[in-house]
Amino acid sequence: MKEIKIVMVVALMLLLRSPIWAQQNAQFSQYMFNGLYINPAYAGYKEQLYAHSFYRMQWVGFPGAPKTFTIGVDGTANNDKMGLGLILANDKIGSANSTSAMFNYAYKIQTGEDAKLSFGLAAGAKNYMIKGRDLQSTVEYDPSVPDENLSAWLPDVNAGIYYSSDRLYAGLSVMNLLSSYINIDADKRNYVPKQARHYFLTAGALFHLNESLSLKPSFLIKEEFKGPTNMDLNAMLLINDRIWLGGSYRTGINIWKKNNLQSNLLKQDAFAFLAEVYPTERLRIGYSFDYDMTTLRTYNNGSHEISLGYYFTSSKVRLLSPRYF
Repeated sequence: MKEIKIVMVVALMLLLRSPIWAQQNAQFSQYMFNGLYINPAYAGYKEQLYAHSFYRMQWVGFPGAPKTFTIGVDGTANNDKMGLGLILANDKIGSANSTSAMFNYAYKIQTGEDAKLSFGLAAGAKNYMIKGRDLQSTVEYDPSVPDENLSAWLPDVNAGIYYSSDRLYAGLSVMNLLSSYINIDADKRNYVPKQARHYFLTAGALFHLNESLSLKPSFLIKEEFKGPTNMDLNAMLLINDRIWLGGSYRTGINIWKKNNLQSNLLKQDAFAFLAEVYPTERLRIGYSFDYDMTTLRTYNNGSHEISLGYYFTSSKVRLLSPRYF
């Protein structure tokens, strides 16, 4: 039997981690602080020129574990009727590496005094690469192991709809609309997997408990129809409009029967602690720690995620009230 060291590591991660969402699309725990990463219709929601970045180290201590870095910016145009955004991302897992650039556009309709409905599209390209020189085989001169880097560029499109008011939000989006139809070249097909569509349904609300405390419960359902349906349940407490503290519970759920899945898959995935602080009105710093609840927990030391955000607001313009969603 042929054995490829790093590929085996990736295979173990995919087999042991029960309710994953394909790991083709990068996973974040702090998406509730910037919905642009899961929905293009979120572009310009904050109504300021806003720069943001994430760095995630997943399953620390596990060989070939995912590492993700993103940087982006979004804002509004045409008297806040349109949102524009750009996200650059790099996601590495084992010998596989993906890099993407996506331009986001959102058209906003005022549906109430403090409510808007947005329709969004994102278009761009993604590069998927397998670093053949990182692969090691126990069989000398194994022809099935590439000795060079294999990569494929794919155009892609995402779409979404997003509703928000001062107390409520809800969104539905779909990723990989175009790339899910594209077949990789024959010489790369065995190494660069075809991309699957990913669907995201999210909603949340804000409850003011008193003058200094507010509670924001929310959920996110993630679906790609071939793997387990995944759901995040989140609860965040806002203190004095400056500090967010809370947690997230990630688990698999059964919405409909999937005959291709094992019946005994574990549903519990992870619990995350989240914190976000505004040292100044313009600067946001976020951190989350995920504790793995799958069989992988004995092989890693959890997942860490750091995020930064900055509002580029003119000194002559007063910063808008906090955007809770």
